Amino acid sequence: MNNKTLLNGSAITTLLGAMKTISKYPKLIAALVAILIGNSSPAFASETNQISVATFDEIANAKNVVWEFLVNWETLKKQPSWDGHSTEPPLPMHQAVTTAMQAIEKANPQIVNWRIDSITARPISFPSDSPFSKTVQNSHSWLYQIQLAPKDEATYDKIFNEGRTATLCRVVLMDGTLVGPSLKVEKE
Repeated sequence: MNNKTLLNGSAITTLLGAMKTISKYPKLIAALVAILIGNSSPAFASETNQISVATFDEIANAKNVVWEFLVNWETLKKQPSWDGHSTEPPLPMHQAVTTAMQAIEKANPQIVNWRIDSITARPISFPSDSPFSKTVQNSHSWLYQIQLAPKDEATYDKIFNEGRTATLCRVVLMDGTLVGPSLKVEKE
């Protein structure tokens, strides 16, 4: 076998079979992409003095839709410091969930029954060479990312197919600041 050969015939067949199987589960793919993208480092939008603390990437109608959760730089600098383990978080999880649920329910009054899809608490991470890494409370600022879903699967499918799943997600900072998604880009 030539050492430049990357895949043989059976490996290609296996790979194509796996891709065909995965394509049957678009919600799973979107959820995994959202989780991976959601853990990305913040970026600074200098023209608006806003920092992206989370992103949500989904595919709908053959378009890649990217949502950002933007926070004003001054708000971010005022966040309480927390190391993630030695004390309770500055904002209890139940308060963050209540704040997010109220906002999501208000934005979607047509949906009556909800379920919590995910709750993530994570530090707001900055690249070590970023000017923000030493400014925001020694980079010990955390956030909650809360995702709801309608209990009715048909309603969820409609929202998913329209590329609006991110509208069911909110970020809540540890001082209680609520952050909703903003559409960043829509590509064919």
